[in-house]
Amino acid sequence: MEDLNTRDRRGYTVFLALFTVKSINKKYSIPKSNTKILKLSSLRRRVALAAMSCDPEERFTFFWKSRSPFSQFHPSPFHGKPLYCTTPEDSVGYTFAHCEQWMMFNKAKLFQDEESARKILAETQPEGCKALGRKVKGFIDILWKQENESIVKAGNRLKFTQNPDLMRELMQTDGTTLAEASPFDRVYGIGLSAENPMARFRVNWRGQNLLGEILTGLREELKAEGYGPGPVSQAGSASK
Repeated sequence: MEDLNTRDRRGYTVFLALFTVKSINKKYSIPKSNTKILKLSSLRRRVALAAMSCDPEERFTFFWKSRSPFSQFHPSPFHGKPLYCTTPEDSVGYTFAHCEQWMMFNKAKLFQDEESARKILAETQPEGCKALGRKVKGFIDILWKQENESIVKAGNRLKFTQNPDLMRELMQTDGTTLAEASPFDRVYGIGLSAENPMARFRVNWRGQNLLGEILTGLREELKAEGYGPGPVSQAGSASK
């Protein structure tokens, strides 16, 4: 049974949800005769129901696009060895411009497509790396689903441990769940924009938020290893 404080917080969450959607009505001055009001009324009910079923304690750090330090596209040079070494050069490692390049390079290595791997390594723009990754030969969906989270996590560990400023940004999200608020991505993102009032309640997310969950778990691991907010300590230096 919920204690009084929990019920109070949940009640406040419901109130906030209803107020948010009511504000949408007011902001856009939608007349009651307009059919769109029916959709907003339905949205209001859905938000309220979601609020009652959500965890009132959970808070989120929403992010999206390359300007965010948590994006796979964010410029963040780091050095590392691929998870799947298939050539002598792999044992030395490479410098990657961002996590998208790391992810797609490892995707090519996983499926032993050396030609695509070379092209991805030579491509510095994240959009280009993503496009090349979609053309990897020998792709097997079930194998990719088994391995992709490990690839993304390993790349982000290298990214944050080798970039102290980004590490500070990550640690400042402590106490929240990171969520990629992409309205277009239902695998790595939540399938909703941060501006959508439905995004405030996990139960309404249309995507799996794989990237956000990976980053949240990684942050907790790094905290346990001695990393923390503010200037990176000697124990949490890039050389670790």
